[in-house]
Amino acid sequence: MFFDRWPISYILDAPGDQRVTFILLSYARPQNLSRITAAIQKSRFCDRIILCNNNPEIDVLNYIDPSSRALEIIQQTEKWVAIKRFCIAKECASEYFVCIDDDLFLTPVQIDALVNALLADPAVPHGVWGENIYIDTDADGVATIRLESGLHNFSGDVRVINRAYAFTQTHVQQLFHLMAALGVNDPRMLGPADDILLSFSGDRPPKCHDLGPLDNCPTSSEEGIALWKEKGFFDKRIQKLLQLRQLLSAP
Repeated sequence: MFFDRWPISYILDAPGDQRVTFILLSYARPQNLSRITAAIQKSRFCDRIILCNNNPEIDVLNYIDPSSRALEIIQQTEKWVAIKRFCIAKECASEYFVCIDDDLFLTPVQIDALVNALLADPAVPHGVWGENIYIDTDADGVATIRLESGLHNFSGDVRVINRAYAFTQTHVQQLFHLMAALGVNDPRMLGPADDILLSFSGDRPPKCHDLGPLDNCPTSSEEGIALWKEKGFFDKRIQKLLQLRQLLSAP
């Protein structure tokens, strides 16, 4: 059991009266919504669950009970990308948020542990999966970036968190500040980099946490469904990382 590796105080210390807004996106895996929302509803921190359907070609009401506790459903009339979750958070009065990708099944205990990590250190976003960045500079001073992806089941700093995100309203505001500084006026034009901007929104690099075994949807690496399998996905991310590095003069 992962309790042997995760300090029990980290799971139980924070008061349960802190309320968290959970934001979920649906696009190509509506069959996972019921399981993910059921786990969130068992979290002692659950206040609201906002489910946004980013793919109007699919009716999420065929996959989930709209009368479920704390659940609010937003049906988009046109296709949206992942940045929509932060657009929603920006308009919420909540202070604390958790977003979970639709290919990751966290248990209620894991969700509570992730929230506790945020409450213990709200200066940075927190997650369970991440990647690190390495800068190579050639003899002419030209920098290139290498990504080490898929980091999980360890506790420590990463440069970017993926797949599950615990963050504050302050991080959301900084995310949009960074987006504007990059010259992106329409959030839909950001590309697959919303998690990157969130990861640069804290006072320090974000933290990844070992919460025990992670249950992944079998489609998490499937061509045609998994976003990271799309052509040019990593090139677009590296481009944004280079732009952020120049903007922030980050090492």
